Amino acid sequence: MGKETEKLKITEYNQGVLSSMDILVPKEKPVTIILNDEELVRIMITPDKIREFTLGFLYGQGIIKSLDDIKTELIGEKKGILYIETKKQIDAKKLLSKSYLTTGCGGGVSFSQFNNIKPLEVKTNNFALENILLLAKDFSQKGELYRSSGGFHAGGLADKNGFLYYAEDVGRHNAVDKVIGYCLIDDIKTNDKMLFTTGRIASEMIPKVARAKIPLIISRSTPTDLAVLLAQKLGLTVIGYARGQKANVYTSFC
Repeated sequence: MGKETEKLKITEYNQGVLSSMDILVPKEKPVTIILNDEELVRIMITPDKIREFTLGFLYGQGIIKSLDDIKTELIGEKKGILYIETKKQIDAKKLLSKSYLTTGCGGGVSFSQFNNIKPLEVKTNNFALENILLLAKDFSQKGELYRSSGGFHAGGLADKNGFLYYAEDVGRHNAVDKVIGYCLIDDIKTNDKMLFTTGRIASEMIPKVARAKIPLIISRSTPTDLAVLLAQKLGLTVIGYARGQKANVYTSFC
């Protein structure tokens, strides 16, 4: 049992027989982001890579543009309270008034405004589809927490040579935020990278990936119609149903 899973005793029914057994289930923990002494948001996450999640969330929502925007940060992992003070005053209550619930697992929230994001100008035909499919296969085999208990989504950052970072979480948006936070903390050049995600690619995921300047987002599932429309406007390539030797390219691959 680690900090990501909890062991429970259950009763299993199998072919008419009841038996007692131990099983692992995903852990959930509420975390609260306090921005400039005001509660910004409370989100359920897997209690791992909490700093990456917090900074990735703030960056992906356009609340900060770099680590230089932060004056102080205190990550209280045990209590699940994350204190962030920015150099410039940001009105958390005003942001809250513009927030909306997302389709993410666990009831995510977004403050994103789509109109203030500069479209990417990256030639994605530098990425070979054959290599993307090999990476997609590798990505599908990395889910250690998913295999141990089920119930986890994942996000991964890769270049043409392989994966640089991998995160699992009960929420697919949270996993993507952890990837973006890693890029921010480690000052990763992202215009030659790909972001892999499990589950559906929803519209609110596109702006945060565009802000992170990652030109490709790839899933073994489908994007929504609004996700494709936003990706076209923001210059992202969206690839879905990346399985085996097949993939659907929903936006330009040029």
